[in-house]
Amino acid sequence: MKLLEFIEKYGEDLLDHYMPKRLFIKELGSLGWEMGKIVMLKELDEEADNSIVCTNPNFYPNGIIMGISTKTKIHACCETEFFIDDKRYTNIAEAVQLEGPQILYSINEWNWRITKEWVISRLATGKFVTTFETFEECPTRKSIRG
Repeated sequence: MKLLEFIEKYGEDLLDHYMPKRLFIKELGSLGWEMGKIVMLKELDEEADNSIVCTNPNFYPNGIIMGISTKTKIHACCETEFFIDDKRYTNIAEAVQLEGPQILYSINEWNWRITKEWVISRLATGKFVTTFETFEECPTRKSIRG
């Protein structure tokens, strides 16, 4: 799926959470990272296009490596807590199971209390380097000497 097709089908406001896989791989590579484990939207909504990547760290279990280089890794870290119609959730998959997959497309309307971040740390030592919340904020590998 191309970016314009994605925007036409899902809306531009969802680009902070989902992205066409081809674009994701290209963007990640242009930043100097290799792709690690990714969560596909299809895993949560079987009606979704099979080439959409979830880029929001709240979709990932702690420790899952989304991007990697020879010296550093990008992994999901921390807890998640959000409310949908006053119901508390700590896991997106649980919310989808209880509310149905259509809620994935109203993610910008959820009341987020605690969000995960993407953490960059050294492979050899595990030493913290930096964090970012959205894929758009992902630093280049070279900028963090990774």
